[in-house]
Parts: sequence; C-alpha cells; structure tokens
Amino acid sequence: MAVSVVQLEIFLLIIARVAGIFITAPLFSDATISRTFRAALMFSVTFLLWFVVPFPEASLPDDMFVFMLSVGQEFLIGYLLGTVTKIIFSGIEAAGDMMGAQMGLSVASMLDPSTGRQTVVTARLLRWIVIIIFLSVDGPHFILTALYKSYDALPLLRTWNFSGAALELAGSAGDIFAIAVQLAAPILLVIFLLDFAFGLVSRVAPQVNVFQLGFQMKPALGMFIFMLMIPLLLERIVWIISLMVERLTTIFFYMQ
Repeated sequence: MAVSVVQLEIFLLIIARVAGIFITAPLFSDATISRTFRAALMFSVTFLLWFVVPFPEASLPDDMFVFMLSVGQEFLIGYLLGTVTKIIFSGIEAAGDMMGAQMGLSVASMLDPSTGRQTVVTARLLRWIVIIIFLSVDGPHFILTALYKSYDALPLLRTWNFSGAALELAGSAGDIFAIAVQLAAPILLVIFLLDFAFGLVSRVAPQVNVFQLGFQMKPALGMFIFMLMIPLLLERIVWIISLMVERLTTIFFYMQ
C-alpha cells in the first residue's frame, strides 16, 4: 500500500497527541512498564486512529516550521488530557502520603519505581488499590475513548484556547488536597485524638515517655483503621474515577 506524504503528516499529528497522553496518563506513563511495550502500544493506538480520525478540513501547512508548531499543539492537547487524569491520581497518592506521615511511617519511606520518588508504605498500598479498581472499571478504555472523542471535539489543524484549559487545570489542582483530605480523614482524626490523649497523659504523668509510646502505637492503630476503612475507600475511589471521566469530557469545552 502506497503511503503519501500527506498521510504521513497526518500520522505525525495523530501520534503527537497520543504521545502527550502516554507521557502523563496513569498506567500508560508508569515507569515499571517496559518502554518498548509502551512505544509499541502507542504506535498501535496511533495506527488504529489513523483510519478513523476525520481528515482535517484545513490544508496541511507547507512550511516546516508551521507544521512543527501544529505537531507541538497536538502534543499539548494530549498532555492536557493526560494531566486531568494525573491530577486525580496525584490526589489519591497524596492521601497515602498524608496517612503515612500521621502514622509515623515517613522514616520508613522507600523508592517507588513507578513514580521515581520516595513514598511510604500506605501510599504504595493505596496506589495499588487504585490501580486494581481503575483496571476493574475499564479506566484505560475511558482514557482511550476520550482520546478518540477528542478528534471530534478538537479536530486537527485548528487553533484552540489553551488558556481556558490551563485555568481549568489550575483550578483543578486544588482537588489534589481535597481528595487527599477526604480519603485520609478517618486516620487523621484518630491519630489526632490519640495525640490529644497522649497530651493529657503527659500532663497527668510527666514521667511517661509519650513520644516513644506514640511511636509504637500510631503505626499499628493507623493500619488497623486503614483496614477497617477499605470498603469505604473502594466506594470513594470509584466516585473519584468517575469524576476523572467527567473532567476528561468537560476539558474539551474550555479549549473551544
């Protein structure tokens, strides 16, 4: 099958948007997944979209510099779509870090190869719970569906309002803290009450080493509360993932 220069240019425009999502979206950007596999999956998705993406109404630019700007714009669109999902996952990971900090597990942090940063045990445990739920509700399919629908809402070779999308993402950045507090609230409350009780003990019996006692009790009590709240976490995380899908669909309107 002969491939024309125009078709190759459209392929480059499509793969630029796909690459933007694969760099930022959860799971697709996971460092523990082989780069070869991610590259093969990215080319496979691009190849499939190559046959179904509407042909751009505007003519392809003849100037190489203008064409590279168009490629960069497509990459930025994909990057913004992936960032929407990344914000939601960052909020869940922040909840795990907040839990671990209150439980005194920050001293036992370890390198997480999937994110490339130091994380506590609760953050990694919560991350794997989210990944399992994300896969069970076909989360990757939602992201790929949003990618496909983006070519209907944001066709190729158009000029879009990135400032509106950037402002929306900046406003959504506050969701990271809100999600973290919502998920970690039970443990934060229990540890606060435990610290309050230790404060009373230190006033009544100053000879008691409440610091050492708290260092022993906080991890055990925190993990006990964490196990009790797993059913509530599952329900809340499913709601958060549905919020992510809603944000993916509404981000298109802020760019038009």
